[in-house]
Amino acid sequence: CGFCTPGFIMTAVEILETNRLYTDDELRKLLSGHLCRCTGYENILRAVKKTMYRRLGLPLPE
Repeated sequence: CGFCTPGFIMTAVEILETNRLYTDDELRKLLSGHLCRCTGYENILRAVKKTMYRRLGLPLPE
C-alpha cells in the first residue's frame, strides 16, 4: 500500500550513510520501529543489506 515506505526509506538512508557493516540482527533492530502489514520485513531487510554491502564494496554473502 506504500504507507510505511517513507519511514523505511528514511531509516535505510540513515543506516547506509553510517558506512558501517551491520549484522542481520542489528538491521532488524534498526528497522523494527516501522510497521508493515502488507509485505513483512524480509524483502526490505534484504534490500537494505544488499545496498549496504554494495556501498561498502564488499561481496554479497551467500
